[in-house]
Amino acid sequence: MAIAVLGFGPPLGGNTVGADVASAATLAIGPGDYFAVTGTTNIDFIATAGISAGKRITLKFGGNLTLNHNTADPPAGTAAMILSGSANVNATANDVVRFVYDGTNWRQETPLLAV
Repeated sequence: MAIAVLGFGPPLGGNTVGADVASAATLAIGPGDYFAVTGTTNIDFIATAGISAGKRITLKFGGNLTLNHNTADPPAGTAAMILSGSANVNATANDVVRFVYDGTNWRQETPLLAV
């Protein structure tokens, strides 16, 4: 699923669309900056293997799910999401959100945008 919406897509130069990612308690992202998230499983953590602080990712959701704020005890190679409002967020199909990795957590950088 291509993601080129409101400045969140590959037209911004040098950004790449990664493979679709199945929703899971730990979202396992691979190479790329933009990911279509399939499924409706709630998300607690995002993988960090091979990722440096400052990395930005954009997620576009294919179904309704909950992003859980600051879930305790992230497994090795993952990080919790620090969400705006310090509360869980309900995403619906076609919502888009951007995160930045600060070296410890994934911080929500934009509000959920319905597209």
